[in-house]
Amino acid sequence: MQHYSLVKIIVAESYKLVKEGIIVLLNSFQNFMVIDEAEDGYELVTKCRKYPPDVVLVDLELTEPDAITAIQSIRHENKNIKIIIMSSFQNAQINRNEIRKISNGIISKNICPDELAQAIQNVTSGDFFLYNRSIKSENKKLIVEHHSKLDGLTKRENEILYYLAKGMPSKDIADKLFLSTRTVDSHRSKIIQKYNLNNASELVHFAHEVLNSNKSGNGN
Repeated sequence: MQHYSLVKIIVAESYKLVKEGIIVLLNSFQNFMVIDEAEDGYELVTKCRKYPPDVVLVDLELTEPDAITAIQSIRHENKNIKIIIMSSFQNAQINRNEIRKISNGIISKNICPDELAQAIQNVTSGDFFLYNRSIKSENKKLIVEHHSKLDGLTKRENEILYYLAKGMPSKDIADKLFLSTRTVDSHRSKIIQKYNLNNASELVHFAHEVLNSNKSGNGN
């Protein structure tokens, strides 16, 4: 008989129907066991204190208190608990530095069951899990994060990022896209803000990394 190392899980989800679905799914895996559930931040913190799990799945839209505050409280009390943030959107409002500080991974609620299982397995092994990619190398982590977060940009911002990676200045980009230079600079500022970059130099470096990661991903 094969031996499985049981992973104890708490599911914190604000929507009851979604929460029940996740619990049924997780309990269908031999090596996972949902030991408790929570519908708000206070309940989550209390239950993690009383019944420490191996992994917590946390709905980003959790309230009373909000998910970030609840996670910070859990981290303060027990650093051994692995945290996976769940979201129904692309998390543009959470910068990559904050993700690394407060969690062991972040997933979309749109991922398939096997990917959810993989996320839990990877974080329990000490890896960081972003969407449907597990990352061990710090450099690779940054590239994958950049690549995954492109959906957080508007179509116009994606276009401008592409031309920045090609080395084009704002004036040339403006001419290319039939925009004013001021409009291009405004979009550049928004990209810098979304990805917690410090200046225009970091923006260009970020654009190069995105372009190179897309090339390597499409070149296989």
